[in-house]
Order: sequence, then C-alpha cells, then structure tokens
Amino acid sequence: MEEAARCLSMAANYFRAVGDLQNYLYRKRLAADCFMRAAKAHMDEGNESKGFMNYCYALNCYRELEDSESSKACIEEVVGRISDQIFYRVDIQAGRKIAELLLEIGDHGRAAKCLEVLGKRALDDGKRSLNALFLSLAASCYEKQGMPERAAELHESAAESYSALENFYEASSELVLASLQRTVLKDFPGAYSSACKARELCDVGGIFEVWHRQLVEVCLHLASKDIELAFASWKGIRRKFKPSFVMKVEEAFRASC
Repeated sequence: MEEAARCLSMAANYFRAVGDLQNYLYRKRLAADCFMRAAKAHMDEGNESKGFMNYCYALNCYRELEDSESSKACIEEVVGRISDQIFYRVDIQAGRKIAELLLEIGDHGRAAKCLEVLGKRALDDGKRSLNALFLSLAASCYEKQGMPERAAELHESAAESYSALENFYEASSELVLASLQRTVLKDFPGAYSSACKARELCDVGGIFEVWHRQLVEVCLHLASKDIELAFASWKGIRRKFKPSFVMKVEEAFRASC
C-alpha cells in the first residue's frame, strides 16, 4: 500500500508538471488515501515509526490538495495516537515529525517532552548537532509555557553540545538565551555566569559581529542590575531583532529593575 501511494504521488506530480490538473488532483487524492491506509496498517502491526511517517505523507498530500477538512481529520487521528510513551518507541525521524505537528497545533507541553526525549537519544547516538537542536527547541517550548528555569537549563545543555562541535556562535547564542531566562527568574548570579561564558565563546570562536557582542554585554549588565548601561547597549541593536526576541529582552529588563 505504501509503495502504491508513493507511485501515485509521483504520477500526480508528473501530471501537475505537464499541466494536467484533473489527473493531478485525482492521483494525489488516491495517494493521500493510500498513505492513510498504509499508516493505519503499520500502526496495527506495531510499526509506529512507519505509521506516523505515513500519516505525515498523507497530511502533505491533503495540504497540497488544499483539502482542509481531510487535513484536520488526519491531524486529529495522529494526535489521538500520541502518548508520552510513543516518544520513546518511535525512531528519531518519526519523533521529529510528531514534535513538529505538536508545535503546529500549539501543544507546547507534549512537544517539549518529545523534543527532550529526542535530544537524549540523539546524544546517545553521538549526534550532537541534533541533540543541540532538539534541546534548544524544547527550551523554547518551556519558555512559552512560562517555565524559564527549565528553559535556561536546556539552553545551557544545547550550548554544551554546540561548543563540543566548535560551533561557538550557536553556543554563545544559546547562553545568551539562558542568561535572559535566568534574569527573568531573578537568578542574577546564574544569569551573569551564562553571559560570561557567552563572552568567552565569542573570544574563543573569533566572533566579531558587533551586534552579537553588544547583546552579550546587555546580558552582563542586566545580570549586574546596571540598567543604564544595559539600555545604552540595547538601544543601538534593538532594531536588528525580531519582535519575539525583543519581548524576551524587555522582559529581562523589567525583571532586572
């Protein structure tokens, strides 16, 4: 069934390329339905990794068809099959898709749990870059849930993995995020420690971007409760950041006052 779905999807893409819309829509619909049947069959057989991957393939087909009703039904079926234990049973590829879907529907609690499990498994497999990515994403989920302490811990763990890979820019960036979260917690010694490590990594990694170094200085000043110096450093670089990040920094300013 899965192989038939793949063949139908490839055929549909061919008809789309040659401008045959009717055949494209027909075969893409068949492919989506075949992926759904394959997903259910895999789940019934206990092959949850393949089952979830086929659900994702079906969902992609329904979205290409702009079939919102079928997309919604597919998502509901997938979400209904997700439990915390699933995160330990599926492979990393399927787990990543599950996390992406949970993030999409705004279920940050279960997404964080899934990403933490994936991060540990990636580290056990020696995949430090994936470990760092998953932990950073999990940290963001905890931030959205108003759990800054756990977010800071995971940003620091992600920084360790990036440092081990000598990706000093990403490591420094993770420590900046950790410092901001610890400032929000009013854990000023912890915030200062993370900011100092971020500055050290800038030196070790030869990071010379003025705005990044200034951001590290903002964190150091906030952790020292020196609002005037923090604001002087922040006002020149504020426009370089997305509104969501600006909100994080300004929350830290309020906590430091």
